[in-house]
Amino acid sequence: RLQDRLGELNDARIAIRLAKALDEEGRGRFAYATGLVVGWCARASEGDPEALAKLWRKFKGTAPFWRREGEKRRAAAGGG
Repeated sequence: RLQDRLGELNDARIAIRLAKALDEEGRGRFAYATGLVVGWCARASEGDPEALAKLWRKFKGTAPFWRREGEKRRAAAGGG
């Protein structure tokens, strides 16, 4: 979930950069389309900061998989 959201934010930033570069190369011929793309991506990248913070906190509280696997092995071996 966190990785998906961060990917969406990155995609939006890259799309904005590419759209602006395309508009510069086209000397304004793509201004309307660029505006649509930039506006849509800017809105999509706003999102909900609190939701992102919640995903981050959940991620930070998650034990790395190698620790979880080690705990499972110890528990299975009776080492608790």
